[in-house]
Amino acid sequence: MVDQTSNLKKHYNSQPIDYQLIIQEFNKTIYENIFHINKDFLLLNSELVTFETDKWKMRPEFFCDDHYKHPFIYPVILLANNLKSLFEFVPENLRQNYIIAPKLNAITRLLQNRIGD
Repeated sequence: MVDQTSNLKKHYNSQPIDYQLIIQEFNKTIYENIFHINKDFLLLNSELVTFETDKWKMRPEFFCDDHYKHPFIYPVILLANNLKSLFEFVPENLRQNYIIAPKLNAITRLLQNRIGD
């Protein structure tokens, strides 16, 4: 019999550093989270992407994997689109079915300029 246990700490530690940093930011209060603090910067450095595939419905990580090749960016996408949960990630909740997608270099720049870490 195969032991089917999960170890979240091991899983987290095996993820790319950018994913770990994004998760760390979203575990902070909105007053400390670099993405919340710099939301205007993210929005100014974004593009509009048409919500064009059903597989993305309530699966922002699928959108991120298709668009950025990095599924772990989805909390930033939810923030940029004023969505409170992944269950709100449906075309009806977006203005004219467009996803606001901050550019990857803007996300990376914010992660590199984090304060106090």
